[in-house]
Amino acid sequence: MCVLAALVLVVSTVSPPAQGANPSNGRVSPTSPSATWAGAFFAVMSTAVPEACPPATDPLNEQCDHFFLTVDVPADFWTLHSGGVSILITWASADNDFDLYVYNADGTQVGSSAAGGTTSEQASVGFPAPGTYEVRVVAFLVVASDYQGSAALSFTAGPPVPNPTRSTGGIAFGPSTVADAQRTEGEPLLHVDRSGNIWES
Repeated sequence: MCVLAALVLVVSTVSPPAQGANPSNGRVSPTSPSATWAGAFFAVMSTAVPEACPPATDPLNEQCDHFFLTVDVPADFWTLHSGGVSILITWASADNDFDLYVYNADGTQVGSSAAGGTTSEQASVGFPAPGTYEVRVVAFLVVASDYQGSAALSFTAGPPVPNPTRSTGGIAFGPSTVADAQRTEGEPLLHVDRSGNIWES
């Protein structure tokens, strides 16, 4: 890993830009629930955080790869169904490290997966609103690798199960009961009398 990091530092300044996801966008819907793409190839790249490469400042996919996924469902779809979208990226060697982030149309991060020492990352977005989402794949520490991406819409009929409700907002207590104090004590026994003296037995 040290050799890999050193190679990134030496070569990253002269690496050609990645070509970008192919295709650059896709769509999932109830009738066509999956989409796939071939991710960008990175010769050498180390990008620490996803904030370093939003599409507006990384149009050539030099630091990250960007895939735009449209979730094509009716506006009331999730009132009649339960489910979401799962996004998966895979690559060949655990020596490389890609991270996965998902943003909605407002630019809010709605999913992420950033483990290390793996050959895949997966993020899920539950009950996604219809619209276009950015799948941002960060080349955290990568040498000579691309990745494969896929997205799948899964759902079942029926609205989401509501959270359980409670019948009361308090805790019920029973009446006071006289008990044998000796049975509730253990050794050693400490006692403080009304004068402040501490007794131990």
